[in-house]
Amino acid sequence: MDYKEFYIGFGKLLYAIAKADGYVQMTEYAEFADIVSQELHPLEEKFNFESSFKTLFEFKELSDRDVNFDEAFDGFIGFLRENKAEIDNEIKQLCMNAAQKVAESYGGIDKNEQVLLDKLKTELDNL
Repeated sequence: MDYKEFYIGFGKLLYAIAKADGYVQMTEYAEFADIVSQELHPLEEKFNFESSFKTLFEFKELSDRDVNFDEAFDGFIGFLRENKAEIDNEIKQLCMNAAQKVAESYGGIDKNEQVLLDKLKTELDNL
């Protein structure tokens, strides 16, 4: 798996979750930034490259263009499907936990966020 592409896809996933309630809130962005610094940076050390900035860039780019959350989410799901043989339990857990944290970070999980979380869980379970 191209982990640089994973980081771009991960930015799409977290943007989609943050945007699902209509707007990317500051608390959602702050949670996203914490996830990048605390959970992606350790992966960089494990895989010996520096690409988490790609996650930050992708999130910001999608936000600046006000991309629909479904489009961003579908982009991440496409990545998962293309790389299903290489998505291990560590990556699955990272995706699910991070999406959950972002969804909970502003006013709890709303209906649209829950739908995306459920879809994500289904996709990860089917890999």
